[in-house]
Amino acid sequence: MRLRYSACAVSVLSGLLFMSSAAHAGMTSFCDPATYHAVADGKTLTTAALQKTIDQCSKHGGGVVTLHAGTWLSGPLSLKDGVTLDLASGSVLQASNQANDFKRAFIGAPAQDGEAFILANHVSNVGITGTGTVNGSGKEIWWDEALAVRKRVKEQGDKDY
Repeated sequence: MRLRYSACAVSVLSGLLFMSSAAHAGMTSFCDPATYHAVADGKTLTTAALQKTIDQCSKHGGGVVTLHAGTWLSGPLSLKDGVTLDLASGSVLQASNQANDFKRAFIGAPAQDGEAFILANHVSNVGITGTGTVNGSGKEIWWDEALAVRKRVKEQGDKDY
């Protein structure tokens, strides 16, 4: 298995198990994001469709959600019990903040939906597999703001953060 990440790809992965492709070979359910009108054109925001695919896949006993070749533009996603996200060769799961979906995260606070690009919190039997790329767009979305907050904290102490 080869999974590539570009800069700042995945902010929080709590309890996430990375499985080899063989590990999910016994699963018979394959969940297709196209069922919910997700497209990999690099322009269409697919957050809702991808999340619905993940949710429905889990609801029906789990399985594999495969992202085929292309660029899947998405906001934050939450993995659910029994779901493996498989990034096929040539696929890119690209973080976008077009709808300002990302919430601010605070060190020491419990993780919540919307803070991380991919969150696996209090779930079991989940994974990310494949040779595709996860690009969290950290530099474009939040890196400058994170540096500014860090600077303020250093200057003022942590009384406000």
